[in-house]
Amino acid sequence: MTTAERLMAQGRAEGMAEGEMRGQREVLLLLLEAKFGLLPPGVVAAVRTADPAEQWVWARRVVMAWTLGDVFSWSSWDEGEMRGARSAVTGLLKTRFGELPIEFESMVQAADSDQLRMWGRRILTESTIEDVFA
Repeated sequence: MTTAERLMAQGRAEGMAEGEMRGQREVLLLLLEAKFGLLPPGVVAAVRTADPAEQWVWARRVVMAWTLGDVFSWSSWDEGEMRGARSAVTGLLKTRFGELPIEFESMVQAADSDQLRMWGRRILTESTIEDVFA
């Protein structure tokens, strides 16, 4: 392959990649507009300048979002995930050990995601609720 052919192939590949990214952006904008109506210029600009990974995150969120802000806000999704994790750990604790004493309920409600994951694993292996939280 000559240098010219190599450069043409490289240019063609780069053009295809750019075309795919542009298409991804346009599909995201179409989804957003279909669900939420006319988009503010700031949203359009944010989508057009975002990296592809971020665009994919937003595209997945469109399906579950109630508002345009939900698509772009990490905090509302993080809060939902934490509520779900706390609920799961609480449910597992009650299933395994019976009624949950208030001090353990309070610990679960105050825990971060790493702590909840650790307790979730311990629920399966520890013989007492006290050992789960030790």
